[in-house]
Amino acid sequence: MSGKPVLSNLRMAAFVLDNFATVEEAIAGLAEVQIVSDTILDRNWGLHLSMADRRGRSAVVEFIGGRMVVHQGNQTRVMTNEPPLAWQLQNLKLQQCSALTELPPQLGQCKELRKLSLYGCSALTQIPDSLGNLPELQEFNLRVCSGLTHLPPTFGTNLPSLTTLDLTLCKGLTSLPESIGKMQALQTLFLGNCFNIPQ
Repeated sequence: MSGKPVLSNLRMAAFVLDNFATVEEAIAGLAEVQIVSDTILDRNWGLHLSMADRRGRSAVVEFIGGRMVVHQGNQTRVMTNEPPLAWQLQNLKLQQCSALTELPPQLGQCKELRKLSLYGCSALTQIPDSLGNLPELQEFNLRVCSGLTHLPPTFGTNLPSLTTLDLTLCKGLTSLPESIGKMQALQTLFLGNCFNIPQ
């Protein structure tokens, strides 16, 4: 044991709310205790905590392998149960979002993104130029984005790691930007049933 006071992960939120006024204080306070995972239904459940304070500061705290991992910044406000947040920020799935008509340009600021799947986002008509500037992106799945009418003209000029691009059943596409031909890492381009793209 670390010699620190032990705190159940199920009591972590109450501990923070009862003792700290700011995100910085909460992070410092959590570093002074040992968080342990409770066993429920024969499983140790990890837990993370999203915090924000009056000044607008925010953070997500996770305990991974007994170690506290802190993600700070005002852009860090959303989390999922598993896997850890760092993995989630590298592998984004917005699949089957049939009412999604556009993507925020800020998505292009996710420079760590490695896999992006928009599979089945059939109402999506375009993707922002910023998505063509993701240096770590390896796989981009636009399969069954049948409302997609075009890709940005510069798409692919700054996607040095992209190996797989899936445009299968993107029936609204009538052409591909010339920049796709300049993608040096691209190994697989799926164009099945893209009937409106000239051969």
